[in-house]
Amino acid sequence: MKRCRSCAIAILQSAILVAAVFPLAMISIYSFELPRNMQGYIQAMEDVRNAGTVPVRIYVQEFSLAQYYHVLIQHTEYIRLYANSIVYSMAITAVQLLLGSLVAFSISCFHLKFRNAVYMLYVVLMLMPFQVLIVPNYFMLRWMRLLNTPYALILSGVFGPLTVFLLRQYMVNLPFSLIEATAIDGGNYLSAYRYVVMPLCKPAIVAAAALLFADAWNMVEQPLVLLQDKSLYPLSLALVDAAFPLGESQYAAIVLFTIPPLLLYLYHHEDLILGIQVGDMK
Repeated sequence: MKRCRSCAIAILQSAILVAAVFPLAMISIYSFELPRNMQGYIQAMEDVRNAGTVPVRIYVQEFSLAQYYHVLIQHTEYIRLYANSIVYSMAITAVQLLLGSLVAFSISCFHLKFRNAVYMLYVVLMLMPFQVLIVPNYFMLRWMRLLNTPYALILSGVFGPLTVFLLRQYMVNLPFSLIEATAIDGGNYLSAYRYVVMPLCKPAIVAAAALLFADAWNMVEQPLVLLQDKSLYPLSLALVDAAFPLGESQYAAIVLFTIPPLLLYLYHHEDLILGIQVGDMK
């Protein structure tokens, strides 16, 4: 009975894995197809869509790197938007990690009077949908005259509550004696934060960085509301814009778009998993 249950769980996990990986695998295959063949295949799918069944081709008819050449060499706007996404994502991730870790350090390692109330406020903010927060952000950025600038996206993202939530859950388990020992040895609280607390919180920091980077890399609503100049758009918004002229090279563009968060996960997946499992730390 136990063996049958294990087999059933393995089959279910395999089915879920195939369902999750299949779309990305198909996009990767299509990105190596000759553009004119891909355009014909897309048109064929459009023609039979009303019939209720869409043919799926899992092979490359004519192998070609023309889609990548068009995206990386001929379509220079793609590179600029790619650079925009990298700048926005790295800036939001770095600044929010810095600010959030300082807040988490304050409300978890010190016996402040209202620290639980402050933490609950961050939890409530994290549970609130983006649509509720974008209106005050919009009016504040308009008052600061930062709308339609890169700073609008960065400032609206650096004060998120996710980092505080993850790091506080990790730091609250650290013994306060470590910070006191640093003070006795001639340091101060900032030294304890830099040389003691932050190295011990590496898994939680990596988890927060990966989640923040993925969220900033895939943002669509924020630039749509806060930006008007399309040259400032991140790539995530351009890919869903019908006016963005990629045509039959869209599959190569999507594959290139998935590379940074995928590499981040592959390089830090162990710390990412450990950081999310903060409840297991004693």
